[in-house]
Amino acid sequence: MDAWQTLKEAIPDGQLKAVAGRMRISYDYVCRWRREPLSDESPLATGQASPLSRTCELMDTLELTKDGRPELILHHIQLHYQLLVNARRIQGFNGSDRARTEAASDLLRQATAAICALNEENLSEETVRQLVQLRDATDLAMLRVSKDLNALK
Repeated sequence: MDAWQTLKEAIPDGQLKAVAGRMRISYDYVCRWRREPLSDESPLATGQASPLSRTCELMDTLELTKDGRPELILHHIQLHYQLLVNARRIQGFNGSDRARTEAASDLLRQATAAICALNEENLSEETVRQLVQLRDATDLAMLRVSKDLNALK
């Protein structure tokens, strides 16, 4: 599938202006990205190459370059997409003081347990597990607060 076809399917007709605004580009550019080129000899006849086409071009170039690593571009895009999916699943506190207090209490409990474990002479797998859980809980709490802040905008 060509990039223009992918973009035509990926960007719904009713969202062209929203995509353009979010990317701070003209509506016309987004429309052009979704149009079939006039010919194979003139792939840019509809205007500037789309970000998708340029990303594919970058990957092609890296593949042809000695020691190029195009798979890292793909990996980056996959990770970014996974972050988007995860962010959609996270619910904010929705103004609930109780939910915020419970989250803060849980963070404090986990931080205390991790600090106590760090004070032990031997760094055990349990200590590392507690630190990882604390990091994950902190990240989640920050994402939830971020959701609430974005909702206020």
